[in-house]
Amino acid sequence: MKLQCGTQSSSSSGSAASPTGGAPRTRLDVVFDAVEAFARSLEPTPDLVCSLALFNDKRRVALEQVPVLRGDLLDRLREVRRSVRASGGGLYGEALHALQELCGAAEVNVGILLSDGVPTEE
Repeated sequence: MKLQCGTQSSSSSGSAASPTGGAPRTRLDVVFDAVEAFARSLEPTPDLVCSLALFNDKRRVALEQVPVLRGDLLDRLREVRRSVRASGGGLYGEALHALQELCGAAEVNVGILLSDGVPTEE
């Protein structure tokens, strides 16, 4: 089984006040919180692998077929999260192409598209 996650990193990732009164949280923070929560719910599943594609005006595969074991996936997701900066665009078609490329011969493929903005394509 594979899980494919796509996240949009747009430049219009507005912010909201933190519930704890700390630094404002961006929409991109909310997207990654959702991805991490979903990943936590999957652990440990020995025969499950996850891939993560980021998209804005192009797509980039950030993780490919990472096993869901012992917190490894969460550690890798946090590394990706630290490296992502909002950069504009919201080409959902690019996200769908990434999903198509990441889906292989696995018995089950699950695709999830999370966005911090609106599509910028017609």
